[in-house]
Amino acid sequence: MPSTTPVTDAQLPPAELRSNAVLESLEKPPFRLILVDLTDKNIAQVKLLNQLTFPVRYGEHFYEGLLKFKDNGGFVKLAYMCDVLVGSIGCRMMAVDPKDPTQGMKMYIMTLSVLPMFRRCRVATTLLNALQEDLEKRTEALRLEREAKARSASHHHGQHRAEETGLAGQVVKISLDAQINNASAISFYEKHGFEKVAEVPGYYPDLDPKDAYTMEKQLPVVEVASQGRPLVLRFPVRPFTTVGRLQAAGVVKNPEREREFARLREGEERVDREAAKRESFWMRAVGGNAGVTRQEMYLDYINSVKSLRSLLDYYDIAVPAEQEMDLKKSAASVGLSLPQGKYSFVTMKAFTYSNKAGDMAWHEGDVKIPKPGRSQVQVKVMAVGMNPLDYKLPTMVPFSSYLLRGRPAGFDFSGKVTVPNGDFKEGDIVYGVTFKGALAEYTTADTSRIAKVPEGMDHTTAAGLPTASTTALTALRRGQISESTRNVLIIGASGGVGCMGVQIAKSLGAKVWGVCSGKNEEFVKSLGADEILDYSKSGFAFPNRQCPTDSIDVVFDTVSSPEDMNYEPLARKSLRQSGKYITTNSPGKLDLARAILSSFLPFNLQRSGYFMVTSDARTQDLDTLAGMVMNGELKVPLQEVLPFTEEGCRKAVDLLKSRRVKGKVVIDMEQKLVSRQSLRWLCDKESPAARISTFGGLDHPIGSSGFVIGVNSISYMQAYIYHPQTNEMTWAAEQPKPKPGKSQVQVKVIAASINPVDYKLPHVPFMSRQIKGRPVGIDFAGKVTIGSGQFKEGDVVFGKAVQGSLAQYSVANVAEIAHVPEGVDPKVAASLPVASLVSLQALRHGGVTEAGKNVLVIGGSGGTGSSGVQIAKSLGAKVYAVCSGKNSDFVKSLGADVVMDYTKEGFKLPNEDCPAGTIDVVYDTVTSPEDFNYEPTARQTLKKGGMYMTINSPSRMDWVRFFLSRSLPFNLQRSGYSMCLSDFNTKDLDFLANLIAEKKLEIQFAEVLSFNEENCKKAYELQKSRRAKGKIILEMAE
Repeated sequence: MPSTTPVTDAQLPPAELRSNAVLESLEKPPFRLILVDLTDKNIAQVKLLNQLTFPVRYGEHFYEGLLKFKDNGGFVKLAYMCDVLVGSIGCRMMAVDPKDPTQGMKMYIMTLSVLPMFRRCRVATTLLNALQEDLEKRTEALRLEREAKARSASHHHGQHRAEETGLAGQVVKISLDAQINNASAISFYEKHGFEKVAEVPGYYPDLDPKDAYTMEKQLPVVEVASQGRPLVLRFPVRPFTTVGRLQAAGVVKNPEREREFARLREGEERVDREAAKRESFWMRAVGGNAGVTRQEMYLDYINSVKSLRSLLDYYDIAVPAEQEMDLKKSAASVGLSLPQGKYSFVTMKAFTYSNKAGDMAWHEGDVKIPKPGRSQVQVKVMAVGMNPLDYKLPTMVPFSSYLLRGRPAGFDFSGKVTVPNGDFKEGDIVYGVTFKGALAEYTTADTSRIAKVPEGMDHTTAAGLPTASTTALTALRRGQISESTRNVLIIGASGGVGCMGVQIAKSLGAKVWGVCSGKNEEFVKSLGADEILDYSKSGFAFPNRQCPTDSIDVVFDTVSSPEDMNYEPLARKSLRQSGKYITTNSPGKLDLARAILSSFLPFNLQRSGYFMVTSDARTQDLDTLAGMVMNGELKVPLQEVLPFTEEGCRKAVDLLKSRRVKGKVVIDMEQKLVSRQSLRWLCDKESPAARISTFGGLDHPIGSSGFVIGVNSISYMQAYIYHPQTNEMTWAAEQPKPKPGKSQVQVKVIAASINPVDYKLPHVPFMSRQIKGRPVGIDFAGKVTIGSGQFKEGDVVFGKAVQGSLAQYSVANVAEIAHVPEGVDPKVAASLPVASLVSLQALRHGGVTEAGKNVLVIGGSGGTGSSGVQIAKSLGAKVYAVCSGKNSDFVKSLGADVVMDYTKEGFKLPNEDCPAGTIDVVYDTVTSPEDFNYEPTARQTLKKGGMYMTINSPSRMDWVRFFLSRSLPFNLQRSGYSMCLSDFNTKDLDFLANLIAEKKLEIQFAEVLSFNEENCKKAYELQKSRRAKGKIILEMAE
């Protein structure tokens, strides 16, 4: 720990100097612990602390005893640093010799525990000193009591005599037992005057080694000297020494020990006075309010540290790598992450411009956290939107590379306000532009260049807005789009700025021509472009048939630059005489100079009809853009969302340099957490005062019982999860039990069904980021443990698990579950949601709503296909099914009228069993990017007007059309073709449950396995083999 130097009154700054700069220049306040008593409200905290600290578990009777010991002369204290519980001590008082009370009492230390990362910070020493100070006070009180009695006896009896009471009732020593191989504990106690006095074989029956050392420390006691002499404070001494024998005989009174004890007491008082002076200095430096105690002011300041990481970092407390596993006991509920190694309080991670022009460097915790100036806020960055300007800036302007050295890259950000200003309060989620660099854990921004993120908008979306959208908005405003000037040509329509320009131009009523590569044509059309010009086509030039001469009112060029093609000479020919050419860059240095000068002058120096624009993000414009997003007029397409790591940052820059980006690239700081299970904390929610709010928004009480962080009942479960970093499916022995939100229930899972989508989700764009760290699986059946609405505690339900189904507990939305009918096996119910629900909805959507339809089911023996066959039959259809020959009898048993073996040589569709033009609905459960594509041949079996329904597609464009159709009021999918995913709702789940109850739908099980790590892996290996005949179930133990 760093040492502190006492501060003199002459060094104190005026009270009005309260800025961060003043605080930064001052020394750190002392590492101060608060010791509080044990109560029945915080006993659970001690239990958890001991579990984290000791290799043995103590029973309930032990903790019941702790509460009683303090009332029977024992000593129990909890130690807090800021709002973090860091240590505790528990002692009981017992007789040295139960048969001889004249031998006195001893204080036996049962537990002295300190969280691993706070060891070597004098926490244990402080607790031990507190014990000795308490015993010293007891001894002093006893001395005064006996002295008073002696004087009273002298006054009444006329003689100088003291009452002889010996050692009865006095604490003469402190003792404990330590495992013989616990070298660090033994060394600690020896340093504090304890000695080994005995070895106790078999003391720890459940540990290895089982033996322990008994260690003791002798204490000063009150005894009466010879008659007529005053009382003295004496140390019991070891009787086997010469001095000890003399002292025991009353010959030596040991005055040196008494003087040493007095000096120690005086030194401690002096240290306390100096600490109080330093504390007062800090209170004056940060300012205070009338009526607030000095301790509260001190706590308010310490609380500004805001996180456990900062607390550790501030006092330079390193966390050795070997302690990592000891600490991973989970604080997922408060979103903490354990720091890796040693950091400084005033530094952070960042991706900065380096000394070499055009290069960038990663800094692992050695960049200074910026302090906000006047009219600025400090923000903890949540996401950063990347722009080409980020890597071009050092080479665009002379000397810029020198000026930018060491500054974090990036401008666009979203984040949480940590130092408020004006309308922006602490905790507000904001987005905008910063000139201090965004690719860092913290940044500062002018209040005029940020806006609040509307409720419902994702922080990554917000980070993608500022520069690209405000540039496009400024450019199109400059173009003065109106009813008479409404033809807009956007060059680079698929890029970050261009795609925003397309949407904003459409919102202003313009007709939009977009220039992009052919592979991005569908994407740009989906944004609203009316005409697409493919620059990659041979012979592409301006003007052309699609965009003739004098047809365009505004050209918005987001591509031309010194590094790229200059579109201006050709694109200008498409402009009308009064048209405007607006660009974000220029290959001409003179144009760049004119644009820069024009921004500082009251008049324009740029060429006639030519304007070079840059982003000028202001709160009003940001609010306008946010409103467009919330109204559905503007979408932020995210091509890639990367974690805040060196690899993630460099990949983002490489993507921008490739100029193959379709939409925005965003760095998400929320992905950088190494572990969301770092520490297990508890919160005393019953404490009467709740003033400090930190650590993920929990209110942390300050009361007579102290304060800690977390919740009283953090509980854990086993789960099969997507790995937080790699998204690989892995076993988690301690996953936090999920808690239901509004309109949700918590369930104890009875059985879970697996589906191919489970292992495919990590590879689906936009989904891989959302599922990290979450349990795998969707389908479940379970018993409600926390009810909501019509679903009461104890009800058995089935449906979609919001937090994954391969876990002992999950949560579900009440609108996406249904009751399991009486008599239906929960394993059967767990098999219904994804496979059977998608089959029901696909067949309905295809028009199978009445009897007489012909349905072709491809993959009739699989989990989804087998339910499709039966549901089609229950709806009165004639069913044709495709499967392997070995499964033909099985599929016929489900009700299929015609079964075709795809393994037969020469198999193809149509055929004599299923001729062309005979099928009303094809239900394809097989075609995918990994499997055979049946569509080209199976479509030939359809009647005119027939529907091809599928649950997957090898075409990315089909997926794009499908997802866009789900969010738009009209259908973008191909004619006669529709992809279908499960739409979970209680009504359809009830319908399926009734089919089961009526024996119209039977679920075949390929495998029923008990829920453990080995079987989870086995289940998905079987699922991936595509040889499973029916559903695969994982059943949880009771």
